Amino acid sequence: MKCITLSVLFLLIFTSANAQIFNVDPSGKVSPTVTSTKFNSITFIVDKKFKNKKFEIYLADGTTIANTNNATLESDFSRNVNDLNYTITIGQDRKILGCNGCLDVTDDFSVKLDNKVIGSFHLLQLINPDIEKVIPSNEIYYPGSVVNDALFIAAAIGTQTKAGTIKKILESQYRIVNVTDLNTNLFLKTDLQYVYRGTPQGGLSLKGLGSAVGGLDVTNIADGLAKFIVKRTKEELSVAFFQKFKDDLDTYKDLKSLFPQTHGLLMVIDQEIYTYSNYINNLREAFRADINVLDESLPKIVDNHDTFFKLEKNYIFKVSLLSGCYLSSKLKHDVHPGDILQGFPLNYFDGAPTADKSKIEVLKGGIQTIQLFSESLKESNPEKGKYWVDNAKLRELVNNPTAIKIYLGLLLQVAKYKYNDVIYSSSANLYTLLNDQKYVDSFSQDYPKYKQFVISLNGKTEELNKMIKDFDVKVSDSVKVEQYAKYFKATVQLVQSVTEITNLPVFANVTDVNTIVKDSKSYFDVAYQVTDLVSAINRKRYPEAINNVVLIYKTIYVTPVKEQVPTDVKELTKKEKIAIAEKAISAAETDSQQAIGPVLNSDIEITKKINNYPTSKDANYVLTVMAKYGAFMANMIEAKNSNEVAEAIESVALPVGSASIKRKSNFNVSLNAYCGLFTGSEIIKDVDPNKPFKFNSYGVTAPIGISISKGNSIFFIPASKSGFSTSFFISLVDLGAIAAYRFQDTTTEQVPTIKLGDIFSPGLFMSIGIPKTPISVNFGAQTGPNLRKVTSTTNDYSKNTYVRYSVSVCVDIPLLNLYTKSHQ
Repeated sequence: MKCITLSVLFLLIFTSANAQIFNVDPSGKVSPTVTSTKFNSITFIVDKKFKNKKFEIYLADGTTIANTNNATLESDFSRNVNDLNYTITIGQDRKILGCNGCLDVTDDFSVKLDNKVIGSFHLLQLINPDIEKVIPSNEIYYPGSVVNDALFIAAAIGTQTKAGTIKKILESQYRIVNVTDLNTNLFLKTDLQYVYRGTPQGGLSLKGLGSAVGGLDVTNIADGLAKFIVKRTKEELSVAFFQKFKDDLDTYKDLKSLFPQTHGLLMVIDQEIYTYSNYINNLREAFRADINVLDESLPKIVDNHDTFFKLEKNYIFKVSLLSGCYLSSKLKHDVHPGDILQGFPLNYFDGAPTADKSKIEVLKGGIQTIQLFSESLKESNPEKGKYWVDNAKLRELVNNPTAIKIYLGLLLQVAKYKYNDVIYSSSANLYTLLNDQKYVDSFSQDYPKYKQFVISLNGKTEELNKMIKDFDVKVSDSVKVEQYAKYFKATVQLVQSVTEITNLPVFANVTDVNTIVKDSKSYFDVAYQVTDLVSAINRKRYPEAINNVVLIYKTIYVTPVKEQVPTDVKELTKKEKIAIAEKAISAAETDSQQAIGPVLNSDIEITKKINNYPTSKDANYVLTVMAKYGAFMANMIEAKNSNEVAEAIESVALPVGSASIKRKSNFNVSLNAYCGLFTGSEIIKDVDPNKPFKFNSYGVTAPIGISISKGNSIFFIPASKSGFSTSFFISLVDLGAIAAYRFQDTTTEQVPTIKLGDIFSPGLFMSIGIPKTPISVNFGAQTGPNLRKVTSTTNDYSKNTYVRYSVSVCVDIPLLNLYTKSHQ
């Protein structure tokens, strides 16, 4: 080993952190400003805008290019996983990180980006390039990783020439600045006392590192004039559906929160909802926008029910949802799992009700424990290009009992100064539990358990390391989506390692911590459900995404609401059940089977009462319509043509209201059509007097005529703002036979010839319009049309004149508004 003088040691220490990062923005501007300053290593972070542009590093002669291949961003240098920018690092060894075919860079070099020189740069001269590398794996030592630090210290224990370096590591990384601090750490104090005795004689170069890791076209519903009434009937029902859709989104804040774009557009359409067909493309885009960010909208459910989620047993669902959405959101935006863990919002766990506090605190402590171990496994060597150390480095650590003992001691220091001791309860924290002489004394027998825990955690981090590396390989979009799905799940599994802390010897007798597996089940169930939701969105499986969000809503809100119906309601139902049972048993003492029946029936009634409790009833309703509207939105997005759009609408359209002019105006006259089903009695002249009266006829009716209406009235008697309407309807023709045919066949271009006389059907009806619906109930009499039935090849006619007395339920279709007088 070559001797390094004290002055050289100081120079190395003070220049080790002298690594510089230059950022190149989309315009090519470099920041900070390029100067003649020399640096240990230089990193360039180039904006993703320069994809496939040349990035050339010229050596001191100004003509030789170090990266001699294609010298382009994307082929020579791949993008970062997190922000898609490009990172190029030139290390102290003059090598371009990750470019095996590149030449070594000279002390002074220049860079061209997209054929424009962005500056001349300078590296510090190597003082001694042949300095011994003391890490057993023969790598340059980069401090800052608990694993690397433990291996270095273990290899250097007892070597006085390394004492200065070890002391600096302990001071700068672990806040052990003197022998008093050292003596508080029972794992370190015995082996490292010598570090603080006498004057250190030397050390090793320390390298700092700046992180560079990265239409409906409604004419498709029906066609042709002969199909007009069928078309309009479907339209009326569709309008009714959209009106109900708008009303529900506006009424129930959870629906509004999950589908804000849809709600906003429907509110803009508002009173023009009857022209919804003009907005179909806009609606589809609103549906798509809402479903694509469902995971980001879900936390608003917590805000909507703030009081509910603060109640006993409910707080865990709040924490679960917020945590799951945090994980998925960060993963969607390409944040590294290690950084996700590092930045985990622990404030989610604060404020739990007293009854839940102990379980929530243990879970919080568990998350902090995984944060701590994740940080301890970080790789500090930039040349590795990995966030966590690899398997080889971990095997080196865990197979060296001295190194893993040092590792635990360093881990304790990080827990103390960075994680507030990692608190599990008022009486238990990781620092106090582990920093106990009995665990130091029993280290030899406990060593396999520590080893197994670290290996298990490393297995998960190594899997993620590999997945991230695989993202650089160009594959099809479908394969990439599946990679992301596995990546999301693997990240949650890393977080779920919290349940494995019970395998550590230190927790053997800590009751609170040992229940973490059971207590965290619902927490991780929701976390997996949210990642499944995001995976479905990434795969563009929108129906699956809706199923996931419905399941999440049921898990975190609907089911807990049912389970927490007020005690007095539950007690009442219990008393009712007991009373029913006692009465049944008393009445059938000799027959137990007779006693069971009424009790079982009472269970059904009790369940109904709980389900109908106001809060539970609303939650059930929202869950039901969330599934209904969500499925409709998903089907609309996936529709490939106007016919599929029409089918999506028809599949959910229900009669909820459209013929509003009649319902709301004081007086109205219009050319009107009705389309629906009738039943009644037909009297055929000179053939069948139909006496006594009997119902002998039913079918489709589609009369057209003049309607004279009064709004807000029943049988022309004013009824305030009830929404009922009453009309006298004078029919002129009846297209029932054609309509019946067109409901079944909308593709045949031409039907057999029909004469006006065949559909002439004068009559008089009274029509009662039902509020908030396009539905009317009609009763009256008409001369029946001769046309009885239409097929694609022939028509059937009645040879006799007949009168039809009927009651019908129809969709009300105003064709032309002739006169309207509004209410004053």
